[in-house]
Amino acid sequence: MSAALPWLVCALALVLGVGLVPPAIPPAHAAETAIVFAAYRAIMAHDAVRQDPVKLLAGALQGLRDALAKAGIAEPLADLTAADAATAESDFQARFDRASMLGQGRLTVTKLQYAAAAAMADTAFRVDDATRFYAPEFWASDVVGTFTGLGIVLRHWFGRWVVFKTTPYTPAEAAGLRPFDRIVAIDGRSTEGLTWDDIENQIGASKSSDRPAGMTVQLTILRPGRTTPLTLSIALQLFQRRAAEEHRLLDGRLGYIWIRSLRASGDAAQFRRSITEFQRGGMRGLVLDLRDYSGNIQNAFVNGFLVANTLLPSGAKVQMVASHVEDLRAPPRPCPADLDSELIFFSRLPSPCVYTTWGGTLLDPSTPLAVIISGDTGGASALLSAAIQDARRGKLVGAHTYGSWSWVDYVALPGGARIGVKTHVVATGRGSVLTPTVGVQPDVPVALTAADVNRGVDAQLQRAVEILSHGTREAPAPEPWKQSR
Repeated sequence: MSAALPWLVCALALVLGVGLVPPAIPPAHAAETAIVFAAYRAIMAHDAVRQDPVKLLAGALQGLRDALAKAGIAEPLADLTAADAATAESDFQARFDRASMLGQGRLTVTKLQYAAAAAMADTAFRVDDATRFYAPEFWASDVVGTFTGLGIVLRHWFGRWVVFKTTPYTPAEAAGLRPFDRIVAIDGRSTEGLTWDDIENQIGASKSSDRPAGMTVQLTILRPGRTTPLTLSIALQLFQRRAAEEHRLLDGRLGYIWIRSLRASGDAAQFRRSITEFQRGGMRGLVLDLRDYSGNIQNAFVNGFLVANTLLPSGAKVQMVASHVEDLRAPPRPCPADLDSELIFFSRLPSPCVYTTWGGTLLDPSTPLAVIISGDTGGASALLSAAIQDARRGKLVGAHTYGSWSWVDYVALPGGARIGVKTHVVATGRGSVLTPTVGVQPDVPVALTAADVNRGVDAQLQRAVEILSHGTREAPAPEPWKQSR
């Protein structure tokens, strides 16, 4: 382990620090386009998928056009006609100068840069499924975890905004919100047709919301089993970060853990503490819920490995990593069976393998395990699902996962913005590259239907409990919000 530990320490330092350092910005007009060109250079230098520089800058130009149009400025900006990167950079600078002049009094230079950088990141995302731009306030809410909200996780199912989970000890739980409550109005405004951004602004779920902590939000909900709506007034609360996991003991001494985050250094330790607590209480089966969690930053993959190490026997193949997509296309090489080193992590070498080999399995090997997956399962949780399936340690229940994108490094940009860049490609221990269309298939397919949502039945959790109860179909549908914590 001693030879591999420096890699892990360096990687964690990278995540906790400022991330990769972008190359210098072009000297011309640097003060005006510093953010845009820093983001551009970061993508070109570090993306694991080869990006077209002209297309990136064309995307940034479209972002300028959209920002001008939104501000009511109709004058068009000419297309980029350059075929090479250097000329395209110069042409984009000229278009930016024009946009800056047109936007005087209505758009700041910083706002224009954010619009261009965000559109450029969206262009890269269509190629690598990972790159994202974060203005300072979005960085604080989406990655760091500081946000104002109610303590609920919403899903948009079958055209309805439905509560998927409520977090313990939050305003939402205290007010009596339950899973499968359908939010039909917020402060009297119908939620029909609202976008995710609209919802976040209404309930203060992001730093960009204009709703401060302490402000009261009125929710009109339809609850399964009731014919009349309920109205709940809930005060927003400031959260420093999202809870890493939630755990409780279901009827029949079945442990239930829903992993919400593996971002912070202590998240895996919390998972181990929950397992220890359950085993001391005589747990006879474990349900691991990986729905609604992905995680593509390095900390998430480190913690995902540590969770795998808690559940799987020594020597289980967890994942393969490569610095470029091409390194995994020839085809991917399975992890060798005779790997001796205890841990290989964050290596820049092609296709290093990661095994569960240190720390010791914490979950008793005789304890049955069921893992719930869905289309919201991706990143580190998709790899964890694949590792459990490959090791035949437990049954995967639910729906096809979203897949796994990559490791994402967050590059610091001028003014406190960030850009997440796909720096590594990740495959399972068997060499399968998980993409948005090629994810992990469940062992026991269970689709959540509109009828389930209307009745307030979590069919996927119910099936997982039945499997752990030796297939007894008469087992009652668990309602985690009514169980003791």
